[in-house]
Amino acid sequence: MPAGTRGFVLRAPEQTIGQPTGPISAQVRKALSNRLILSRLTAAHIARLRNTFELIEGELFTMAPGALSVIHHCISLLLIEIWRTSGPTHDEISVRPQQIADDFLHLVELHLQSHRTVKEYAQRIGVSRDRLNSAVRRAIGTSPNQHIQLRLMEEAKTLLLHSALSISEIAYKLGYNDAAYFNRFFHRHAGMAPGRFRKSKQKLSGPTSKKPSFAAWP
Repeated sequence: MPAGTRGFVLRAPEQTIGQPTGPISAQVRKALSNRLILSRLTAAHIARLRNTFELIEGELFTMAPGALSVIHHCISLLLIEIWRTSGPTHDEISVRPQQIADDFLHLVELHLQSHRTVKEYAQRIGVSRDRLNSAVRRAIGTSPNQHIQLRLMEEAKTLLLHSALSISEIAYKLGYNDAAYFNRFFHRHAGMAPGRFRKSKQKLSGPTSKKPSFAAWP
């Protein structure tokens, strides 16, 4: 590539970019998670990529009404175009159960506080809800919904035991706008209210021992 060649740099967090949904979504994410060197771009490919970049750039500059929606869809088109130029095969397009489960577990970690439904995760991965359920059960032994509930409980218990946040602050941090709803959720899974859980664990751990000061040294 000669010096002075013009290029584009586009940065966006994974949670906000308009990644494509449907059967190819997992393959697009997998391909773009690695460095791609597109050495055999045709003039048509280059033109489409340039036009999409320039459209995104224009929308970011003007920020006209609906600009964010336009950018969201443009990024989806851009990612699909880049994925196409990487030369995917038909065998790669068929989603394997382990890949489905891996994508689900990854997405849950990204969107745990958003409380997305199993149906929404299935749509994002590009499979049916039944196929997602089957793949996840085979991989980890629990249903997708059970895994989501388990992860929320793990995060709730960690915050209760290792932070000074109030119950309402923990509820908000985990995506619950209503602390009472969080209390009911926690009680249903732990058999006790979050405040009682915190106190019971604090009693078991006993008083915190004081660290010796330098003054106590001989």
